[in-house]
Amino acid sequence: NLIPGEYAVAETDPGTLWEVEGNDVTVTVAGGSQAEHTITNRIVQIGGETPEPGRLTVIKVVDWNEVTQDPQQTFIICIKGPSFSGSEPEACHQFGPGGGSFTWTGLAPGNYTVNETGIDTVLWNVQGNGITVFVPEAGEGTATITNIAIKIRGDAPPTNLEPGKEPVIATNNLFLPVVVSQ
Repeated sequence: NLIPGEYAVAETDPGTLWEVEGNDVTVTVAGGSQAEHTITNRIVQIGGETPEPGRLTVIKVVDWNEVTQDPQQTFIICIKGPSFSGSEPEACHQFGPGGGSFTWTGLAPGNYTVNETGIDTVLWNVQGNGITVFVPEAGEGTATITNIAIKIRGDAPPTNLEPGKEPVIATNNLFLPVVVSQ
């Protein structure tokens, strides 16, 4: 549902090991229609040989921050880059409530974006999400994504402000209005 007009289409540079065709173009979207554009990546053969695949290890850290651990909590992390568009099942890994690490192997060298999906930002502060990691030929790239549980507590001193006028500086506290009876 795009507004008719011209749109710039570009791919983040995947690195020197790739030839990119159809990059940095303008695509016109007419009213009531669809537009398509294809960007093609071809791995550059160095000395007539295809580069050796690399690995990407993601370390998932979960800090429950004194909140009771939920044994059903899961965290899904996906990678997107030369080997994956980011939506294939193989591009994603599910971590349990304790976190851990996972290594994707056999990856074409280049830049990969590491994203955690479906996270509830009301309950979690997330660090490292959306990071871009370079996977070198026959080498390894590493990324760490940390989730810190947000403590929601009701022990802060009450205020007499209307709910919409509560201060934003203490976003982890629950402010309750003061009720005065006569």
